[in-house]
Amino acid sequence: MKKYTYHWGDLIPISQSENNLQSIIKYRNIFGNDFKGVFSFSENQEIRTYTLSSYIEYAMEKGGLSFLDKEFTEKYFLDLQKAVKNFWEKHKIIRNLDFDKLTDQELIEAFKEVNAQQAFLLSYFRASQNEWTNQIEKAFKNRLKELTGDEKKAEELFMILSMPIEFDVILKSEIVWINLVLENEKVTKEMVLNFGLKYPVFQANNYDTNQFYGNIFGVFEKDSKEKEKLRKRKEEIMAKKKESKQKQKEILEKLNDEKINYYTQFFQKTGVLRYEVKNCWAGQPFYVLPLYEELSKRAKVDLMEMAWFYREEEVEQALQGKLLDKDEIERRKKFYIYWLDDGKIIFESGEKARNILNQELGNSLPNLNISEFKGQKASLGKAQGKVRVVKAGDLDSLKKEINNFEKGEILVTQMTQPNMTILMEKAAAIITDEGGIASHAAVVSREFGIPCIVGSEIATRILKTGDLVEVDAEKGIVRKIEK
Repeated sequence: MKKYTYHWGDLIPISQSENNLQSIIKYRNIFGNDFKGVFSFSENQEIRTYTLSSYIEYAMEKGGLSFLDKEFTEKYFLDLQKAVKNFWEKHKIIRNLDFDKLTDQELIEAFKEVNAQQAFLLSYFRASQNEWTNQIEKAFKNRLKELTGDEKKAEELFMILSMPIEFDVILKSEIVWINLVLENEKVTKEMVLNFGLKYPVFQANNYDTNQFYGNIFGVFEKDSKEKEKLRKRKEEIMAKKKESKQKQKEILEKLNDEKINYYTQFFQKTGVLRYEVKNCWAGQPFYVLPLYEELSKRAKVDLMEMAWFYREEEVEQALQGKLLDKDEIERRKKFYIYWLDDGKIIFESGEKARNILNQELGNSLPNLNISEFKGQKASLGKAQGKVRVVKAGDLDSLKKEINNFEKGEILVTQMTQPNMTILMEKAAAIITDEGGIASHAAVVSREFGIPCIVGSEIATRILKTGDLVEVDAEKGIVRKIEK
């Protein structure tokens, strides 16, 4: 039986699961896509993805060595930025189409194009994941240790220098939003829609325009009553960036080392570009929501049902009157698999899918009967508190947890999303199933000075809301405490 390693998990629609695998097949030439065996299974719409361990090990030990080559890395970043620019140019054209005047065939061609574009941008996201940055991270830490002679000091310096000093998508959006509230007594639909379309990653998995307007007008009304608090938050963001920039400058001048300068620039750029890319592929469905709405209307299929459970060719068939039967929809809601095996995609749902899972992944699934587990150190420190498990990508659940989350709780999630920052600020510590040093959880936790452990694989499956835990982000260990 083949051995697989947990790679990532999220609450995502079926088309994104398929596009994830299509991106590996179609864009193997793009760095970070050299995988052959990938197994995803969705249980109650929550995806967990495993990759052949041999390929993860290859990326960790050999594949990521390419990032030590400055010329290679500069070209990779240029290609990535060009891909992001082309993505938005094409999507602006698609969004401005008069969908109700398109033929069914033209509508499907537009749908296929957005799927292809999502797959393309997903292929650029992979190289920012932990397995591909592992070698340059090791080189960075080893060089710092050589220069300081102190492993703990080297770890502390790494955490400081790897923090982006430029504004990423998340902080840009926060500043733009604060300015919008401070400068306007009222906002129009056009104003808030323009904001949503500029930063669509915050609307990931939102296929409801009314929900979008309701949520954002509600936030505006609430924030309008706390303008002084927003002013202070803006000042705080600017001050922290200035402080980080100065601190990094002093450290780099003192070390005066060409390699350290390069490694710092790499993690700076990776941290920012990672979310430029995610703003594309995760925010795409919201950006082209009018296309989904027209497809749903013509096919006479519920929009959420189509978005979450119809594969690309099935959307095309639905326009011809061939709908999925209700039993199959129910099977997919409960369980389905996507398996990339030797260049071929296998899809199954229901009990047949479970049988394949057990046969292929049986010895790779983790032991969940434990009280202590490890992950990667992302922001140093220690904390103790009650767990609050929050589902990434579930907008309804997130809205509820924003009200329920208490200051000092331990945030546990598959991976943090930009719209979870309000929870992260209250948390005593953060634990995620996935991610690396350039992930959203890692970057934001260092900004807030919160202990953080990423890439645990099993945190959301072992811990439950209310559990008491001890988080040691100095060692990367999480331990349940008996009440």
